[in-house]
Amino acid sequence: MQRSALIKPLKSILIFYIIVTSNLVFAGTLDNAIDTKEKLDLSLENIRAENGVPAMAVGIIENGEIYYQNGFGLTSAEQAVTSKTKFRVASLTKLFTAQAVMQLVEDEKINLNDKIGKYLPEFDGEDLTIIELMTHHSGLKDKLKPKNQSKQRSISQYLQQSIAEQRSLTKSFEYADLNFNVLGAVVSKVSGKPYSSYINDHIIRPIQLTNTGFMQLGDSFSPEVEPYINDVIN
Repeated sequence: MQRSALIKPLKSILIFYIIVTSNLVFAGTLDNAIDTKEKLDLSLENIRAENGVPAMAVGIIENGEIYYQNGFGLTSAEQAVTSKTKFRVASLTKLFTAQAVMQLVEDEKINLNDKIGKYLPEFDGEDLTIIELMTHHSGLKDKLKPKNQSKQRSISQYLQQSIAEQRSLTKSFEYADLNFNVLGAVVSKVSGKPYSSYINDHIIRPIQLTNTGFMQLGDSFSPEVEPYINDVIN
């Protein structure tokens, strides 16, 4: 895919934090607020261009209200990014999974010290607990590469293959997607709903995230920006 000269592929995965301190005063006259937003526009666009980020959207919330939102760069279709452009949230999905688990804990349907085998037969006999998965202290490692969406394994196949690839587990911190993929399967098992349905019903809809959803083949939540890592669409 050809990109414009302005949009360079990502050389690495970049995470941006905007820290609002007491030195940046949002209260005041309308002119000051407009001036601050214009400075944010300029600064963020410079950050994007200097680091070769193809596209990004930024939002700042102050006292529960949206203070600032804007998009930068171009979508995969060479359209200007806006604050409503759809991106993949990728590993931020773990935050939804963690919230779902804690909702089920509050409903006394899950205990954080429960063994995973209590819910998933693929882990029967394994000394792994909910809290170890949530804190990435299970010792599980990502041994299986993700497959194209149209060639996805079933949950049971994925879990069986993942366990088969593990050797002796050393319970120390190691970040692994597998931990939260297993937790997602637990959420589905305990709730009696597909993972996507549970998250939609108990998190996305209640807080009115109208432009957020799960990417399914041919649906309206397909991302508008393809992820780039080291000059390759990922």
